[in-house]
Amino acid sequence: EVSKNPVLLVPTRKSYIDMILLGYIFFANGLKQPYFSTPHEYLQVKLINRVFKFCGSFYIQEDNNSALYDKILKEYISILISDKQTIVATIENTRSKSGMLGKLNPKVFKAVIHNYFIGKAKDIDIIPVTINYDRILEGET
Repeated sequence: EVSKNPVLLVPTRKSYIDMILLGYIFFANGLKQPYFSTPHEYLQVKLINRVFKFCGSFYIQEDNNSALYDKILKEYISILISDKQTIVATIENTRSKSGMLGKLNPKVFKAVIHNYFIGKAKDIDIIPVTINYDRILEGET
């Protein structure tokens, strides 16, 4: 059932494939594509970059600590929340080659929480997601 609230999907990220698979699951089930908060490193992988741009990704610059950048990100998240969109924000700052969880990626979470507390949404459904497999496709070779 589709939520009447904005949704924040919080997947772990162990591979580039995780986000593509998550987008495919939405597509295969006839659901509106979510907006992926995508790490800046994905710009370097041309095929994945094209796929994510097509799916409505927005890129996060974790090392950009300017007040202007944070304000623009909060406003963009505010628009998505007001439109009751689904946002995908990974827990980790970067994908893991070892299969272990990485460093916390706080920018999108802070923006979502900020928008909740200023009243942009009465409720936000937060759904943890994990995709498990025995071997990381682009892991150590």
